[in-house]
Amino acid sequence: MAAYLQKRLVIAGAILLACGTLYNEIFLRHYNPISIIVGPYPLTPLIVRDIRWIQFCHLLAGLACVAIAFLLHRKAGPARKITRRLVSHLVTGFCFLALLLLIAECSLSPFIYLSNMHVEDEHLGWKLNPGVTSVWDGVRTSINEKGVRGSELAYEKPAGMLRILFLGDSVIFGYRIEEDQDTVPSLAARQLAAASFSVQSINAGVCGYSPWQEYEYLRREGIKYDPDLVVVSIVLNDVTDKMFLQGPGGQFEGFELLLSQTNRNRFWNTSHTGLYCRFLQTAFQLRHYMVLNRRFTRRPEHGMFREHLNATFTSIDRISAFCSERDVKLLFVLYPCSWQLQDESEVTPQSIIQAHLDTLNVPALDLLPVLRAAADYENDVEELFMDVWHMTPEGNALVAGRIAEAAKGLYLSNLGRAR
Repeated sequence: MAAYLQKRLVIAGAILLACGTLYNEIFLRHYNPISIIVGPYPLTPLIVRDIRWIQFCHLLAGLACVAIAFLLHRKAGPARKITRRLVSHLVTGFCFLALLLLIAECSLSPFIYLSNMHVEDEHLGWKLNPGVTSVWDGVRTSINEKGVRGSELAYEKPAGMLRILFLGDSVIFGYRIEEDQDTVPSLAARQLAAASFSVQSINAGVCGYSPWQEYEYLRREGIKYDPDLVVVSIVLNDVTDKMFLQGPGGQFEGFELLLSQTNRNRFWNTSHTGLYCRFLQTAFQLRHYMVLNRRFTRRPEHGMFREHLNATFTSIDRISAFCSERDVKLLFVLYPCSWQLQDESEVTPQSIIQAHLDTLNVPALDLLPVLRAAADYENDVEELFMDVWHMTPEGNALVAGRIAEAAKGLYLSNLGRAR
């Protein structure tokens, strides 16, 4: 029996040592569970720290199995016939299955995790959880008591102060941006302050939000800040997400709720392995998502997108009318995705959205030509984008500068210059 157990321990130790050898930050920078499914996924320092810890645990467990097998070998007496061979094999198989699940659970933990960053909301679908500090996609972020990122501001606006309310999704929130001051709202406010404007910015970006949610937030919460200017980001997946998300009529609850700690009440749903299986299921359900977005950038006038463009225009119209009724200035910022920087299509989704905004007499800042020029003359695309949708800190600084220029030119020159 000891010899039988010894062989199994050696095999288990070999598996764990192999996992510990392959499970390293160099390999995982290029081949990790997320990048295999959705594309480039840079590792944050927090993820790298977790990878090193899990690698150490794999190696330590592997060495422990080998050491125990060695001790059993030294103490083993004459071989005895194994009784109940079938039961022994079943127990061994169960143990190896448990070992593989344990390895998967540990290995996936830096990439798939539960967070209390978002909570369900009956009007918005989800919102940021007020007053929490939590890890979201490998970056620790704090949310203030009013449910937005950054320093908490009183609703009452100081005399002589200009306020800019930023609405949008993860590009405004600062996806995988560790420092609040490196987000677009903070960078834009600092650039305006450097130009002698008294200004405060509110970062009301929430990962996954679309214009319909931004309108609901604006009328229910954002207007309480008494903003002088509302800046709304439009990203191309604001249109295509309507084909999938439950709120606009799709079937997918959104990753913000999928990974929400408050929504899980069973072991399978709280384990990293279970979450990853759900993630895989979702990825296969949405396997044509990126293909669809590429098609949208190249053929935005195709009939399959018309209904969802019109729904986006309806939300834009509501935001515009709400601000106009309250004499609040409005600026839309149209974000491209990374592959558009090499695509020379004449008709773009941004141009279609801008044409609609022109009919409303609402100004828009199209970032596509700005970022194309920067990629051609100053930076590689990788220096501006960390993935398909999201900007690096350098990209955010460029975007914030253009927003600050637009804000000064359009609204602020006669209103808020400090004396």
